[in-house]
Amino acid sequence: MQQGFGLIQADIEVWLSPAAGRESYPLYDFNNRSLHEVAIQQLLEVGIFDEHIEIDGCDKTTDPALFSHSEFLNGNQPSDGRQTVVAIMKEYGVCF
Repeated sequence: MQQGFGLIQADIEVWLSPAAGRESYPLYDFNNRSLHEVAIQQLLEVGIFDEHIEIDGCDKTTDPALFSHSEFLNGNQPSDGRQTVVAIMKEYGVCF
């Protein structure tokens, strides 16, 4: 990160949006772990500090306030939809 983008791990904060939980959506290629578990491991492996990772623990497949395309296709949710996440990078207090 530092070599390619000039980023310093101590300055990076990560927020993980709601995701499907392990019970509904296990990642078979990753020992049946959840999306959040795999993402956290990968972030830690590249040097992101654990205390800089924030997780929204809502499960998209069980929370009726959130859309889940796969649960809609399975007939478990009445409507289909998508979420959007906006990411920003700040440099010296200015968003770009």
